[in-house]
Amino acid sequence: MSKFEKNKYNLNKTSIFILPITGKKAPDISSDYYNSYLNKELIEMYIVIDSEDDPVINTDNFYIPIKKEDKIGKWTILTVDVPSERYRDVQLFMKGKYSKMSLEYKHHLIYIYSPWKKSFNRLYTILFPQPIDRERLSKFFDVQLDPDSEVHDIPIPEEEIFNIVDLLENNNTKNNNSHGRTNEVKVTDTVN
Repeated sequence: MSKFEKNKYNLNKTSIFILPITGKKAPDISSDYYNSYLNKELIEMYIVIDSEDDPVINTDNFYIPIKKEDKIGKWTILTVDVPSERYRDVQLFMKGKYSKMSLEYKHHLIYIYSPWKKSFNRLYTILFPQPIDRERLSKFFDVQLDPDSEVHDIPIPEEEIFNIVDLLENNNTKNNNSHGRTNEVKVTDTVN
């Protein structure tokens, strides 16, 4: 089972916390949106669309340009650069330090999710945790949390980081060696 297949219909944290650097949330990009991943250096993001046909992708008013678009089997992968002013926010995100992200970026996330009341409320609690939020978690898990503890789990690198460069090089090698035959590429490469 490929990396993409096992996560189907379950948005990872990159889709929720980092994809909005584009100015959009997942459903605004495509009804076939699948997930987003970061490269191991945390400076590129791959937006993955799952569609056998040519997907309808809405990149109007993206805050950042699409660097390239690749088609691998049924997957369309848009590559964008993480803006340098967001590097620190992305690094804090990968450490699970959501409340330590820049105030500017936290406000941006709140703006993006504000029409979605349920998502907005949960996101606000994660970005701006209050003592009552930590008390609730302490009671629920029957543990004592430090006053500066985060109230959301740390991203798992295997679910957030994807090595598309190796995948594309592997795909090009297979296609070049196929002597006219095309090979279906299984999307399984991950960075540990």
